[in-house]
Amino acid sequence: MKIIGNRVLIEQTSVKNESLIIMTEKNKGSDLIITFKVLQLGNECPTGEGHVKVGDVPIFSENVTFSGHKTIDVTKAPNGEVTKLIAHTIVYYDDIIATEND
Repeated sequence: MKIIGNRVLIEQTSVKNESLIIMTEKNKGSDLIITFKVLQLGNECPTGEGHVKVGDVPIFSENVTFSGHKTIDVTKAPNGEVTKLIAHTIVYYDDIIATEND
């Protein structure tokens, strides 16, 4: 897959939360931990120091739209319940408002 324009290919990993941590009101009812990683930048995305790069962990704007969702891998428990899902999705570069530092 080749991403074009000012779009970014993101890997989304969803893993079932097995901990007993009490979730905040915002996350209540969700038993998934979701992480993201930048896989590819389109040809119109800014590059260089201070810009998003491949491998970054993006933080999205509140109104981000995920599109072009493609499931890459699914891991299921013996009872058939999904315990891990890896998917690729596309977002606009401008919907990434920050990246997490390692």
